[in-house]
Amino acid sequence: MTSPDNTPPAQTPRVQTPAGWYPDYTGEPRMRWWDGTAWSDHVTEPSAPAAMPPAPATPARNTVPATTPANNVFIWILVLLPVITLALSLTVNYAAIGRSALQDARLGESGSAMGFGVGGGATLAISLLGWLVDAAVIVLAYFDNRRLKATGFERPFPWPWAFFTLISSVGVLVYVIGRTVIVKRRSGRGLAPMIVAIALAALGLILGGVAFVQIVSPMFDQFGSGDFINS
Repeated sequence: MTSPDNTPPAQTPRVQTPAGWYPDYTGEPRMRWWDGTAWSDHVTEPSAPAAMPPAPATPARNTVPATTPANNVFIWILVLLPVITLALSLTVNYAAIGRSALQDARLGESGSAMGFGVGGGATLAISLLGWLVDAAVIVLAYFDNRRLKATGFERPFPWPWAFFTLISSVGVLVYVIGRTVIVKRRSGRGLAPMIVAIALAALGLILGGVAFVQIVSPMFDQFGSGDFINS
């Protein structure tokens, strides 16, 4: 059945369009009532399209006020602790340790270089102090984590990552860098401890390399001259 147009259809029942709602003959996007013989003034306005549901809100990232300190005394002590072992390592005569180890090898002895021989006391002290520093780093990381939570930093970097310091001399960087990334993201500050920690770790690697060269240099000198073989 076709919709009526603006010309009333024939009045004979056979061709008469039944009454009902049809698209408005004026072309407007609405429906108009056809009473069976003529268009009426009754129209229906188009319904507004259903509003799209609002997109779910993205959870706001935890931020802290500008007055909240990003660093505290615990993280600074943690970062600066390696200075103690670095300073003590400068007092060791590594060349003497190398010569002592070479002399022990000639005599068929062992242990003086790392025990109670030349420089042995200093190296033993550095080793023991290193373990104490590692333990202190873990404890300080725990208290630093608690202080961050108390000052408004939600879910700070987990402090157990500080246990990496027991595996490597630069393991402390794992906690310091992870902590700095989160603190910087939420406060816009807090890079200083990471910069200092990286600088001290680099200095420690350099001093370790120098110490190794000083220890093995006497051995290479002896091998080069043939004295070790002849002896």
